[in-house]
Amino acid sequence: MHEEEVAQKPSILLHLTLEEILRYWSALSDAQRQAVLERADVRRVGGIGGLPALATQSGMFDRFAGVFHAFERLREAIEKAIAEKRPLDAEYRLFGAKHDSLPSLLDRLTDEPGSPGDASPTDDTSRLAVRYATLLSARRLLQQLEASSSSFLADHPVELKALRAKMAVPGLREAVIAGCGDEGEAFVVWFDRWFLDRHDRGGQG
Repeated sequence: MHEEEVAQKPSILLHLTLEEILRYWSALSDAQRQAVLERADVRRVGGIGGLPALATQSGMFDRFAGVFHAFERLREAIEKAIAEKRPLDAEYRLFGAKHDSLPSLLDRLTDEPGSPGDASPTDDTSRLAVRYATLLSARRLLQQLEASSSSFLADHPVELKALRAKMAVPGLREAVIAGCGDEGEAFVVWFDRWFLDRHDRGGQG
């Protein structure tokens, strides 16, 4: 089987949560990445109840920082793979269907009712806000790659179209607005502006 086909084949036995994928991207060593995978495997086999807690960010904006860091690490890995003439590695991370690929993370934005890997779950509003930040980070990643690796993206029009479709995530922005009550629209407008100021470029959800 061609490596491209392997990258597009979904992970059947290993299913990481949204938080676990971000932790995996952020890991600085192979040992740290393996710890994330082992924890996910234990959760799958034995249930989440008896798992030891992982260190987690203490507040919503700390969680935002964790999202931004994870995406920065992902961007670095993709651009390095392209620069080192390892296009299959870049394709795997950006377009693949494995546990640590970007499309898998985007799927988690809609297929998880909560964050079962959290040691200290946040309330619904902040959880949705963090997911919205995750979506904006994914869109910004694509903008960055359009600037730095346009030739690579141009070679993958079908995969790029599918990735953009996953980034639509209908209703997420509206859910954040609804979750914030009467101030929801003002909060999201402020958040969009904050994100744009923080990252120079961004998108709407």
